[in-house]
Amino acid sequence: MEKHQSDKENTICTTAALMLTQVRTLKTTFDASFHQAITSGEAPDVLRAQTDKAQLLSAMALLQNN
Repeated sequence: MEKHQSDKENTICTTAALMLTQVRTLKTTFDASFHQAITSGEAPDVLRAQTDKAQLLSAMALLQNN
């Protein structure tokens, strides 16, 4: 019984670690696109930053709900 519980806990930890890595990557991407949008003020750059922010927030919500 303990082995099964340990495997389940390992799976949960591995999943959380992967999700955290994804959030960190998305945060780095958003930081860069946000800086570009602020610097240029161009509509495509602003749109990209908004898209990156939405992806980041989505991944963070997924992590929070798991």
